[in-house]
Amino acid sequence: MILFKILLFFVAVAALYFGWRLACNVLFKKGKIKDTTYRLLGNTIPLYVLEYAVLLLITVCIILPFMYAVLLSFKEGKDVYAATLFPKKFSMVNYRYVLTDDYLDLIRGFINAISYAILPTVVGCLTSAMAAFALSRLNFKGRDKIFAVMFATMCIPGVITLIPSYIMFARIYNWINTPLPLIIPGMFGSVGVMFFLRQSFLQMPKELDEAGILDGLSKGGVFLRIALPLTWAPVLAQMLLGFNGAYNDFMMPLLYLGSEKQWSTIQLSIYNMYSSMQSAGNNMAQVMAACVVALIPSIVLFFLAQKYFMGSGISASGLKG
Repeated sequence: MILFKILLFFVAVAALYFGWRLACNVLFKKGKIKDTTYRLLGNTIPLYVLEYAVLLLITVCIILPFMYAVLLSFKEGKDVYAATLFPKKFSMVNYRYVLTDDYLDLIRGFINAISYAILPTVVGCLTSAMAAFALSRLNFKGRDKIFAVMFATMCIPGVITLIPSYIMFARIYNWINTPLPLIIPGMFGSVGVMFFLRQSFLQMPKELDEAGILDGLSKGGVFLRIALPLTWAPVLAQMLLGFNGAYNDFMMPLLYLGSEKQWSTIQLSIYNMYSSMQSAGNNMAQVMAACVVALIPSIVLFFLAQKYFMGSGISASGLKG
């Protein structure tokens, strides 16, 4: 039914667009409107209307599931199964349940998920930045070949290395049922972040490196005092994206943490809550309330740092033009 309504919307917009163009064309041929007016009414305005109609539809498709989850979380009783989108009465009972239930322990999962994401995000991004600086600004034998090999590893699907990684962590390091597999590997950086930051470092004028060396800085000093401050926007953007990915990860905690409730993340807590509710036949409003609580860090980070995502290039060249 929803797909039919979306298709009907597109047909209506297309009919309006071509009908308007046809009417303008007829009026132009009959001399009712001038050439400039025809170009404005027949080309510019219909294109703007079509673009904004498509953007509006895409926006609604993206926001509607989130709105449904939020509004459902405020329902209770028989209102949960009602066909209406908005609740008859807004109730906080579902939020009180998910935040105070001892068995669910959503707060502990919330703290665990954030704790596991901080070190891989901060340390991993800094190590990636150092590697990117070395691969872009330092001249040494085999530099480009090393980068090519590292970049080629991005083509390997993660599922290919999933079983070998699990065997290594289980038999060699004995890290299963601990959060260490979620923290330690990420602290050594990411090839994707290295590639992104390498492109930022390549945009920097080489005269900055030479000026820093003439002032007595080492290569490490050039990185810390010149390169890193000039690329703080893309570095911060990668940190925020890395934190969001680590915080929302579900597969790795499910694989490595197992049934250890003390190490459980908020994603595992919601999964266990959903599984138990399915077997018990309870409503989904409490699950939606837990999902909304889990979304809070991602939403807050986006609104606080959206300007860094929109403009994450080099903030300044450091040279006078």
